[in-house]
Amino acid sequence: MTDDPAAHQLFSKYYYHQGGFSGDYARTAESLGYYGAMAQRIKQDVNPGSVLDAGCAIGLLVETLRDRGVQAYGVDISEYAISQVPAALRPYCRVASLLQPLPPDWPPRFGLVTCIEVLEHLPLEQAEAAISNLCQVTDDILFSSTPGHFGEATHFNVQPVDFWIERFALHGFTHDLEFDAGFIADWAVRLRRSPDAAPRVIRHYEQQLQRTRQEARSLRQALLEQRDHLARQEAMLDSLRESVLSQTDNLVYDITGSQAWRVAIRLWQLRQAVAPNGSRRARLLRPLASILRAIWPRPKPS
Repeated sequence: MTDDPAAHQLFSKYYYHQGGFSGDYARTAESLGYYGAMAQRIKQDVNPGSVLDAGCAIGLLVETLRDRGVQAYGVDISEYAISQVPAALRPYCRVASLLQPLPPDWPPRFGLVTCIEVLEHLPLEQAEAAISNLCQVTDDILFSSTPGHFGEATHFNVQPVDFWIERFALHGFTHDLEFDAGFIADWAVRLRRSPDAAPRVIRHYEQQLQRTRQEARSLRQALLEQRDHLARQEAMLDSLRESVLSQTDNLVYDITGSQAWRVAIRLWQLRQAVAPNGSRRARLLRPLASILRAIWPRPKPS
């Protein structure tokens, strides 16, 4: 990705298997499935006749695009990465820097360029040169570059999305606000050459502004309605709680004020006077109480 010979060493076998990734970056069923889904979206949503994958690594996107009938090519600075490309794909994946012209036996222009998590690996001056080269070979770019991953040792140029959009705008490319590139990354964008950039971009930004305002108003209204609903539910619960407490108090009052309660209390007092708990009389009465419970008919529930 740079002309610096040290760059080849940065993106060695160690980088792909231990240094730059959370796990192995290899040609597995899982990785082919991931890039296959991305290739399918590119084929479905963009439908380019040809694609250049700038920073293709081991060629997974090139492979899955070709599986779908797209004439895809890829370049990468890493000799190790290109050595891992399957033999059948080697003519379409080459060791090359984005600062250099494309191989002379390749198409001079492409329907689409994909540049996915690449330019943050280049110092600023080299990144701007790479952007210039990419803009010369296409009118359509799918681009992503992490705006917040500062911990990776090879991330020399982590920038917010608007920084990159401005850099591409200097070459006549503008952000296509109607295209959702979220299937690549949350910060991915589609950039297209726009001869009439200013009027069209102003219109698109106004459309997005109005849509965002409408969504905000709708969400605010929904939140207010939810708040009112919760307030009504809370008031209902408070009313039920007060009703239950009142009924409980009334029930306790009715029970403790009844003739049956007074008889029960008097019997308990009499029992305590005749046979206090723990006394010999209480122990003698215990078997008799068991017999009475066994033979005494229990009232049926009404």
